[in-house]
Amino acid sequence: MKNTPNRALFLTLALSMLSLNACYKADNGQETGRKLDEKTGQASQAVHEKWNTVQESVGAAMQHVDIATNDSDITAKVKMALMMRNGIDSLAISVKTHDGVVALSGSVAKASQSAVAEEVALAVDGVNTVENDLSIASALP
Repeated sequence: MKNTPNRALFLTLALSMLSLNACYKADNGQETGRKLDEKTGQASQAVHEKWNTVQESVGAAMQHVDIATNDSDITAKVKMALMMRNGIDSLAISVKTHDGVVALSGSVAKASQSAVAEEVALAVDGVNTVENDLSIASALP
């Protein structure tokens, strides 16, 4: 992406040189001026198109950053909500979020705590669904 402005500048300069070359081959000043205007317009259009492409790429990248930030915010809010809930050992629960989908893993003492953890996570703003992979400690060998 760093080379895009340089390429646009190179394209502009190359088209300008072609325009100047047209000056030497023209029969009169009007034809030379017309060709120069045409080539300058083409170069300007090419630079404008490249600039739009760069802006779109930056916009897409920023949207991706916003999603990642929102996922991080959701993870923090779910972790905080679990810590505030009595009867749940939040330190034994891992929380990960991707595109609004929260994944709970780790272990809890009872099946009812697993259900409560899922409800708590689902109640957090921005959570679309919860994948509950919590294991029950008493069921572990």
